Amino acid sequence: MFRLVLLLLFCFCLGGCADQQQSAAQEAAAEAATAAQDAAECQSQGFQPNTPHYYQCLNKLADQRAAADENDRAAMAARLQGRSPMNN
Repeated sequence: MFRLVLLLLFCFCLGGCADQQQSAAQEAAAEAATAAQDAAECQSQGFQPNTPHYYQCLNKLADQRAAADENDRAAMAARLQGRSPMNN
C-alpha cells in the first residue's frame, strides 16, 4: 500500500513538472510571436532595425501593452471586489 501511494505521488509530481514545462514553452512562443509582431509593426512604420528610433518604437509598443495589461488587471480586481471598474 505504501509503495502504491509513493508511486501515485511520484506520478503526480512528474505530471506537474510536465505541465510547467509545457506552460513555459507556450509562454516563450507567445513572447516570440509578440516580438515578431512588434518588429513588423515598427518596420512597417519605416524604422530600420538596430537603430535608436527602431528601439524607441519597440519600447513604445511594449509600454502600451503593459499599460493595457495593467488596466485589465485593475478592472478584474475591481470586478472581483464587487466594484464597477469605472468607479475605483
